[in-house]
Amino acid sequence: MSVPTADDFARNARTARLKTGLFCGFLALVCAGLYTVSQFDTLIIPNILIIAIMLPILLWKFPKFSLYFLFFAICLFEIIPLGLNEIPTTLIPFFWNVNTILQVYAGASDAHEFPLNMFEIFIIVAGAASLIRSVYTGTAKLNSGPLFWPLLGYEAFVVFGWIHGLFTGGDFKISLQEVRSQFYLILAYVIGVNSVQDKETVRKLQWAMVLCIGLKGLFYTLCRFTLYAGQPVPDQGVGSHEESFFFNSYIIFFIVSIVYRPSKALFYTTIGFLPLVILGNLACNRRAGTAALIIVLPIMIAVLYKNLPKSRKMIAVVALSFAILSTGYYQVFKNSGSMIAQPARAVKSQFDPDERDASSNAYRDAENQDLMATIKLDPILGYGYGKRMLHAVPIADISALYEFWDVVTHNQILWIWMRVGTIGFTAFWIAVCSCIIFGIQRATNPDVDWELQGISLYTVLVFSMLIVFGLLDLQLSNFRDMLFVGIWLGILAGSARFNTVSDNTATAVDDIPASPLSTPERTRHLLTGGRTGYGRTR
Repeated sequence: MSVPTADDFARNARTARLKTGLFCGFLALVCAGLYTVSQFDTLIIPNILIIAIMLPILLWKFPKFSLYFLFFAICLFEIIPLGLNEIPTTLIPFFWNVNTILQVYAGASDAHEFPLNMFEIFIIVAGAASLIRSVYTGTAKLNSGPLFWPLLGYEAFVVFGWIHGLFTGGDFKISLQEVRSQFYLILAYVIGVNSVQDKETVRKLQWAMVLCIGLKGLFYTLCRFTLYAGQPVPDQGVGSHEESFFFNSYIIFFIVSIVYRPSKALFYTTIGFLPLVILGNLACNRRAGTAALIIVLPIMIAVLYKNLPKSRKMIAVVALSFAILSTGYYQVFKNSGSMIAQPARAVKSQFDPDERDASSNAYRDAENQDLMATIKLDPILGYGYGKRMLHAVPIADISALYEFWDVVTHNQILWIWMRVGTIGFTAFWIAVCSCIIFGIQRATNPDVDWELQGISLYTVLVFSMLIVFGLLDLQLSNFRDMLFVGIWLGILAGSARFNTVSDNTATAVDDIPASPLSTPERTRHLLTGGRTGYGRTR
């Protein structure tokens, strides 16, 4: 067998460039022809066509492209067309229904018959490409992970509630809007547990999260100080409501990173974007997000107290100092109208609300009473999906602002109970507790790699925040939130596979102290810089 010469490599490179050029020319001609024939007045549709043609090729050549692209999209793109030029990501229709895309960008006001969104089309294409590729290469294998069955148990009741709702008068399109996010959670979990097979992939996702959410912080901050310059933030805040969840997730990642130190570059990048993320979060003006963040902090303190026995005095001092400073902050800013006072006003609204917050609280109280009345119609099997709740208590009609105001409610814990009944509600809490208990066990297990302990703690905190946020403000039905948390749950469940793997990018557990403060040697190892970042050894 002859050895390739330099001329052979040069000839192959010229052939590859020629093929690429011919393909790009063909792609341009096809899209230009479709653009001319359809007479669209926007470039969004041609760009979508280009992506549709390129997608199968990218998925075949780069197996992890679907994971990275999906994660970038989750962190970047809003789910509704806000149309804010100050926030360019609100113009990208990745999570929009195809009908909405045609209405907004093609002027097809009568488009109502296509129930899928672009994300779902992407998942179908990516799933088909992955299946064909794995069969072709002989690598077909589906991992489930330890959290799959609790999650599947709850999803089974979602399916039953969907069927039950449709057979008892539910509307299919309304029910589809409700159940999508529930299925997205386990779908993202499966993607995470099968796609993330080493710590290097986790690090790349952390970088993607920091850069994308940091960029959103910049956009939301600029929007706050340009679009609303010199004016109070609107009651509904700037931009999309779920963005507060992502900003809070970023803040949690920063706090966790202080202890479970990532690479210096990632850590300092996280610090660099932090002011923009905090300002963007304040611009969202979501008091429910503030409450969710505050509630999960004790979980983090408890885990750190357990994991760092040599630092328990310091942790207690920091926690007490934070409590004292927070009390002082609350007293100073609780009556202030400035943006920085938003967290203090959020806390005050629970005890002494102003007129706007009192009205919001009254609406939610009435909504909860209507939910309980609807639950009592069928407390065992549930009311089912696709039907509007009872109006046993008078409630303001906000359909002009929110189409599904009496279908998908603010209190999504009661919403789940209403839809799937008491048995399904029990399955939901079994799934929630399974995820939290498993994550806490991983985060406090001294035999687990220190880096993976940090990832486990972060996942538990974000998942807990999702549940609390869902109790207060429409988050368990939000596509992006459920996908984001689902991927991290998949990473948590699959991390046991590479806990002891040692390769070029991941260091064996034997080479890294399980808990850097559990012995004097481990303490010296950490303090002398023996492991200044994830996966670094002596």
